[in-house]
Amino acid sequence: MLQSRVAACAAVLLATAARSRSCDTPHTYRTCATCSACAALASNGELGPDEIDRYKSDYIDPIAAILGNAKYAGLRIVTTIEIDSLPNLVTNTGSRATATPACDTMKSNGNYVKGVGYALNKLGDVPNVYNYIDAGHHGWIGWDDNFGASADTFKQAATAEGATVDDVAGFITNTANYSALKENNFTIDDSVNGVSVRQSTWVDWNRYTDELSFAQGFRNKLVSVGFDSGIGMLIDTSRNGWGGTARPTGPGATTSVDTYVNGGRYDRRIHVTPPPRERGGFSLCRCGFATDQPGP
Repeated sequence: MLQSRVAACAAVLLATAARSRSCDTPHTYRTCATCSACAALASNGELGPDEIDRYKSDYIDPIAAILGNAKYAGLRIVTTIEIDSLPNLVTNTGSRATATPACDTMKSNGNYVKGVGYALNKLGDVPNVYNYIDAGHHGWIGWDDNFGASADTFKQAATAEGATVDDVAGFITNTANYSALKENNFTIDDSVNGVSVRQSTWVDWNRYTDELSFAQGFRNKLVSVGFDSGIGMLIDTSRNGWGGTARPTGPGATTSVDTYVNGGRYDRRIHVTPPPRERGGFSLCRCGFATDQPGP
């Protein structure tokens, strides 16, 4: 099973990179890292929490070997590293109400950090490969107690197992998720009757209302902890076309801060994290550390 997924992931990366040569946009991307989440089955993997050696030898090494073949040297290959892994070490461990035993295990044994570091190091050795680390989304790490800690965790991973920050071309947010690129009908600085938008039920004290502002703010934080000032930020917009015929055309009523936000937001979900059981085109690459946790 793992062998077939390695081949499938490498094939998709190469095909996508080849197609991008005829496009105006030089970088297209596809995730082919382990897609492992210790807090949800939606992006879970098949390796056990202690199978870091197998992850290296049976997964990353073969992909690096394929991508490093001289016949692909003319392609610009963008990898998206480890969907739904590193932020869990911040938000779903320790004394947090959202903590899970599986995430505590991965934080204790260090294998998420080691795995990401190893992948960055090996794939980064291929001159035409550009690594982008998954950075969650604003509705996950946009709060103060998650924001800085996540940046620090990413830096730890990017300097583990022989990797350096030079192996990181950038970060991607909102991968296979639903957050709006830009909420045009309200901003985080708005207030209604003296009540900040941050106090609305929807925003719930988050510092960000959409992925664009989050990606810009998080980029600044990442640079401040030691990442290169030239890092890029990608935002997955494939699932955020919310609203349809009900898409708001302006702010909500100013009766309260909640009517203002709820009436104007493009993201029409009831819950911040809906429960997709599959991750769209990324399902080819579900090859990471397995857990027994339910979906979100």
